[in-house]
Amino acid sequence: MTSPPLVEVRDLVKHFPVRRGILQRQVGAVRAVDGVSFQIHPGETLGLVGESGSGKSTLARTIIRLFDPTEGSVVFDGEDISTLRGKAMRRVRPRMQMVFQDPYASLNPRMTAGAAIMESLRVNRIGDPTSRAGRTRELLDLVGLAPKALNRYPHEFSGGQRQRISIARALAAEPAFIVADEALAALDVSIQAQIVNLLQDLKGELGLTYLFIAHDLGMVRYLADRTAVLYLGRVAEIADSEDLAERPLHPYTAALLSAAPVADPVIESSRKRVILSGDVPDPADPPSGCRFRTRCSFATDLCAEQEPQLRDLGAVERPHLVACHHAERIRTQLARATPTTGSTTI
Repeated sequence: MTSPPLVEVRDLVKHFPVRRGILQRQVGAVRAVDGVSFQIHPGETLGLVGESGSGKSTLARTIIRLFDPTEGSVVFDGEDISTLRGKAMRRVRPRMQMVFQDPYASLNPRMTAGAAIMESLRVNRIGDPTSRAGRTRELLDLVGLAPKALNRYPHEFSGGQRQRISIARALAAEPAFIVADEALAALDVSIQAQIVNLLQDLKGELGLTYLFIAHDLGMVRYLADRTAVLYLGRVAEIADSEDLAERPLHPYTAALLSAAPVADPVIESSRKRVILSGDVPDPADPPSGCRFRTRCSFATDLCAEQEPQLRDLGAVERPHLVACHHAERIRTQLARATPTTGSTTI
């Protein structure tokens, strides 16, 4: 990528205090996001995957400033927005929007679809009452809904239609960057494909940039240009989506891909699995060194003593960053154990 990044995350940290006792003294912290760095360039889709509890949603909310960061910074379109408050943040916020996982919970049940979209236009001071009504109809048409949807309430729509309304509401602010936080998780598989195609079409038509969070690795591979793998608040691996699926360099990535079924029954019956032992450790008390070492069959004493940093093991034109001390040694073994197609729910 030759253009400057639209979003740049630098050593981002978000901790939640743990308080106990009558005086509610802080006795620790949940390290939900713990030193994450990456860039998203204009027009790019970055996929973000990982197990439940890995910190994906917290990271997304911190990036768009629904949460204040504990440390680190978020640079949006060349401006550090990490400490912006009041009017300064309201100036930036329309350009950063979010589509949530549950479209029914994120829509006001007492507001019609048209009112929800017009509210976004009003809050962001876009147009006057007359022009807002016309713009609302345009947005509904843009996401594939008929004009009659204007005066209907959320409970009158299907899950896929509600998610289309949520997308239209996000587009009302004319954003450059949209975070889709598990936007497909509450939908049927057939509807998921429709929403993914809609997001792709909107990206090309409006020049949008996405952070796409999902459990379905196949869907991420299809939609995202690059994919980042998050484990216990830190990035384990980040690379081009195709490169990551074909040649994972981190044992955690290989385990996620190994869980994906392959359509060919011959390959499915003969391929090796990467089986993880145990559960994700407590984010309030993560393991020393490499956070994945307690579940990794390749772990050594070095993994307990020293936390691995992201390093580039890819080509010059296609960086492939991995945080693993033994990535070179296990590259071949992981490749044999990982499928190249399919999707999975983590």
